[in-house]
Amino acid sequence: MSFDNPKDLNYLRVFKFRGEQYTIRPVSDQDVEVLRVWKNQHKQHFFHQSDISPEQQKAWFASFKKDPLQQIFVCQFTDKRQVACVGFRQTQIQSRETELFNLICGDPKLLGTGFITQFFKEHISGLSNKGIRKIHLKVLKSNNRAIQWYKKHGFETFAVQKDCFLMKI
Repeated sequence: MSFDNPKDLNYLRVFKFRGEQYTIRPVSDQDVEVLRVWKNQHKQHFFHQSDISPEQQKAWFASFKKDPLQQIFVCQFTDKRQVACVGFRQTQIQSRETELFNLICGDPKLLGTGFITQFFKEHISGLSNKGIRKIHLKVLKSNNRAIQWYKKHGFETFAVQKDCFLMKI
């Protein structure tokens, strides 16, 4: 399958972390409120730092579903409880390049356990299997924890903007 349309990447991946099974799947209507809550809880780490209302989230999701160049994946536990998400947007189709966004650990109990690293590696493996070769992202200069995490996982800064670093792997 080619990567001409990220919405074609509706893959389902299952992985284990500390003996528990998790599933990575495309975002659905049932995830909209959970994603809104996570973004509001962590708004200081995102470019949009105002609270997002349920109505704003629904409007965003309706627009998102129509955009063929982006996709969000949710990681859920076996009981269907969402625990993390990550999005990407196709930026350069010819060079198979994508931009990552909204890597969020929604379950505070999983922070610092290595779970996000495992989730990220599984997600990147899925993208690689679908033909993605280059990944970049933007991260706020004030988000030191994320900057260090990305550096630890091989991302390097390739440009600096007023309020953020552009990093790639």
